[in-house]
Amino acid sequence: MKLKYKTQFILKATGQLTESLKDSLRSVFKQLEGNKFYEITISEIGNISKSRYKYYFGHIIATAVDWFNEHGIYQIKDLHTGETNKLDSDTLHEVFKQKYNPEIINLTDKIIIRSGTTTRLSDSQFIDKFQDKILAELANEGMTFLTKDEYFEMLNMGYDSKGISQMQINNF
Repeated sequence: MKLKYKTQFILKATGQLTESLKDSLRSVFKQLEGNKFYEITISEIGNISKSRYKYYFGHIIATAVDWFNEHGIYQIKDLHTGETNKLDSDTLHEVFKQKYNPEIINLTDKIIIRSGTTTRLSDSQFIDKFQDKILAELANEGMTFLTKDEYFEMLNMGYDSKGISQMQINNF
């Protein structure tokens, strides 16, 4: 049986490895079995705007998580203990990826649907096919958001994402 281990790192080629990336790679290599050969593939994924993630995670996801938690909606229930915990950004992002960017794996006996990665989407695909659908869904929940420009203007004025999120929630 062939081991298939897949992990993904997104980085910009600068000729230097950051300590964070070195630590991440060390962690992956420690999980590999010794005395075996592995292939590492590096592929270009195009330009990704850092600001799209800052707006998406810092404003859209952060505001939605705060709103859902404040209203007790979409809380995370531990099936083993029955304990309910607050929704977090990573979980909400995974839910949205599965819903709006599914990856379909067609096996001989069944089809599996899992969350697709958003890092392979161009900026326009990310906004048009992913982020805009999420904004529409959240608008149906009664949420409103600043535009990307308004959000960055607020950041430049000294507000942080949490403060902006709370201002938006108070305006709902």
